[in-house]
Amino acid sequence: MKCQWLERSFFWRSTTVIYMLVLLVSLMVANLAQAASTPVQIRFAAWAAPGEYDEIIAAFEKANPDIKVKFEPTSWGAYWTQLQTRIAAGAAPDVMRMSGAYLLNFAADGALLPLDDLIRRDKLDVSQYFNTGDIFLFGGQTYGLPEFGDIVGVYYNIDRLEEAGVAPPGSEWTWLDMAQLARKLTVRSGDQVKRWGLLLDLFIGGNGQTSWVNFLLQNGTRALSDDKRRAILDAPAAVEAIQFLADLYQKDRSIPGSEVPFTYQSFVDEKVAMMYALVPVGVPLIAASAKFRWDIAPVPRGKRFASETNFVGFSISSQTKQREAAWRFVKFLAGPTAQSIIARKRQGIPALKSAAFSREFLLPDQAPRRLGEVLQVTTPHTYDLQFTPGWSLWTAAADSQIMQAVRGSKAVDVAMKAATEQVNKILDQSWRQLDAKLARSKR
Repeated sequence: MKCQWLERSFFWRSTTVIYMLVLLVSLMVANLAQAASTPVQIRFAAWAAPGEYDEIIAAFEKANPDIKVKFEPTSWGAYWTQLQTRIAAGAAPDVMRMSGAYLLNFAADGALLPLDDLIRRDKLDVSQYFNTGDIFLFGGQTYGLPEFGDIVGVYYNIDRLEEAGVAPPGSEWTWLDMAQLARKLTVRSGDQVKRWGLLLDLFIGGNGQTSWVNFLLQNGTRALSDDKRRAILDAPAAVEAIQFLADLYQKDRSIPGSEVPFTYQSFVDEKVAMMYALVPVGVPLIAASAKFRWDIAPVPRGKRFASETNFVGFSISSQTKQREAAWRFVKFLAGPTAQSIIARKRQGIPALKSAAFSREFLLPDQAPRRLGEVLQVTTPHTYDLQFTPGWSLWTAAADSQIMQAVRGSKAVDVAMKAATEQVNKILDQSWRQLDAKLARSKR
């Protein structure tokens, strides 16, 4: 009897253990299945309007049902302050919209994830994008993929050109051609100018993106040395370029001073007949508002043909716990579907060449009909804005001296020497700070 009781007891205990094991395994499998079916969430921060990326995010989530994107938009000014605070608190968004003006400091802080290994692993063909120079590079590594950008062109009023009996600028026109055209298009009544020939961004204080940066480039030089640590603004080619701009203002009197705001509205209101400005930034406003025929020409040539270019893009936080999901989203943002949506919105030139040369972006049956030509001619000859630590400070200092030179309150060579000295002081301090930061991050 005792033996039978022991056998029954052992049987029930064994059965119970097996049952519990089966139950435990079933629960584990169920939990794993539930975890696998629950999408991971990534946070995406950008300076943008609240609904700006809704269409792109919806398309991404449809193609990637295992990932949900939480969009965190804010204004340009607030964005960078909030981003720094979140990174310092260890609560950075997984994916962040990035500008070259800020990327260097974030990368030096170790806040961004280098993307080179992921690019190589997935065999991403970066040649499919337009040249973005050093905008997303730091220390020989890549920290972002591009979204959209701009180049510089010349908007012109076809009706006013015909009225003056002159032909539209061609793709091979020169500085001298532009100066001559600006003089012919300037309309005066006595000492008063009723309409200016050309609007240039020279008198509002900025970074030279739509003015002197391009004239330096076209005259075969740049603001900084190739390593971006020394200013060369007093080089003869730079002085010559600024003297050309000064002559347009002081001698030809074909470009306005600050009395005409540097806005696309000034072109729409026909205060000017031509406007040297970013493409395609002004296209939507002009297309919707202009009461005259208009188009865009490539910038005129100096000693060479050249245009600045600037692109914004997307980076991944080094703090992310969802690296693969974040990378899939960044690739999507720079991929064909998202770039096609960007092309339709025409807020900038899509970084993907195929999207930029698509009919949905060029809209060849409506103004500006030469947009495709301008892209074709310009994009092989673009240069980035030489982003450095302290970029906004040194460009403002250079801009101030150049403004004085153009106005005639300083001789051009004197102003460019002063600009070089001021910029070098800013660069010396800014690079020292960034180099020290980088050294600390490597300890």
